[in-house]
Amino acid sequence: MDSVSYGRDTGTDVLHDESMEFEITASISSDDDTVGLMSDDPLLKAIHTANTERRKPAHLRNLLAFWFLGLCNNYPYVVMLSAANDILTDTVPQVIITNSTAASNGTTTTFSYNEDVNTVDKLICNPMSAGVILLADVLPGLLMKYISPTFIYRISYRSRVILFVVGSTASFIVVAMSAKVGLWLAVFGVVLGSIGAGLGEITYLSLTSFYDKGVVGSWSSGTGMAGVAGALIYAGLRDVGLSEETALLVNIVFPALHAVSYFVLLTKPRVNLNESHSGCIDKDTEILEVKKIVSIDLSLNDKLRVTRSMLKLFIPLMIVYYAEYSINQGLAELMYFSGIFLTIPAQYRWYQVIYQIGVFVSRSSVGIFHVRGTWIFAVLQVINLVLLLFNAMYRFIPSIWIVFAVIFYEGLLGGFAYVNTFYRISNEVDQSLKEFAMGITSLSDSTGIAISGFTSIPLHNWLCKTF
Repeated sequence: MDSVSYGRDTGTDVLHDESMEFEITASISSDDDTVGLMSDDPLLKAIHTANTERRKPAHLRNLLAFWFLGLCNNYPYVVMLSAANDILTDTVPQVIITNSTAASNGTTTTFSYNEDVNTVDKLICNPMSAGVILLADVLPGLLMKYISPTFIYRISYRSRVILFVVGSTASFIVVAMSAKVGLWLAVFGVVLGSIGAGLGEITYLSLTSFYDKGVVGSWSSGTGMAGVAGALIYAGLRDVGLSEETALLVNIVFPALHAVSYFVLLTKPRVNLNESHSGCIDKDTEILEVKKIVSIDLSLNDKLRVTRSMLKLFIPLMIVYYAEYSINQGLAELMYFSGIFLTIPAQYRWYQVIYQIGVFVSRSSVGIFHVRGTWIFAVLQVINLVLLLFNAMYRFIPSIWIVFAVIFYEGLLGGFAYVNTFYRISNEVDQSLKEFAMGITSLSDSTGIAISGFTSIPLHNWLCKTF
């Protein structure tokens, strides 16, 4: 093969079509099966076919491993959001029941949230918004994503995974203990899980650059299932009568599954180092060492150019997540219905379940169809936010089943935006830039969620005082 060209001087936009991606992939690979792919020699083609068949089991293992890594990485994060209402009511056990008339007179009535309040025909509010738990669940992870490029390359993937597993285990234990101590301990436990999830996302998305591009869809589907599993398991455990403490401690099995997925199920990547060395890295070699050899050292200008090019994907995804988490943590606890088959705390938990089912369905769609114009999801999600904001104010939606349908649709939009954003990067960004592009774009959803956490708190307080 001739020298490798990564196309850095071809323009300011690092996105390109799939034909260029194939060309680059072919040019940097020099093993026999790639030669067979490009050759008319029947023998070489037969070798290529045999090698492809031999790699199928490993490919399937990697798809499954990334699915479980996505599931386990996001699972603690989802459980904490599903438990947000319970965490607040257990550590701050009073709610304020008010309406516009009472608010105008400056009067409020307090009820224990454990009482039967289904028959109360007034706006029911926690004195503290679920946005507090949202901030604790996303801000530390977001901070880690922003500062991790300065140090994370010094830590092997193996060591990082150990930290993620220990952190998520500690998170469940600490939050389970918090009901007896106070809100500050609950927030600390949520922060522990957030740090692990934030570093985990940027780590695993970067790791996908060493594997077949199909693992991106597998990772996305796993993160979608984390939403369904986390919300559904927690809501189910609480509805069958388990305490918040027990329901949280049961979930410690998922950090253990996280470790098994990486250390047992995932295979080490096959990487051609350069033209003169076409063998694969020893199986026991840390992936960090592979990364150091095959990653291109990007200059500051390269990084700025990639970042600018990623804005067309970064901004729509950030808006989608801002809108949907403003709904989930800013409005959901106020969109209750009195006198129905679900208690008010249960309604909040099942809103989270319905949302996560929508996310899972759409994140698993990338193998069926793709959408390039991800901005459309941002527009539609903002419309959802406006609709449900007016419903929280004026309560014109007559049935919880209609709200369930809107929440499911909201989840679909969020999942479509996420998976199509990273699918485009996986397929359209030069191999030399892909790892950095994946990492920088993974900041977009967390940034939108963090902003929604800050705005959800004053929005909650305003709605409770005004309506």
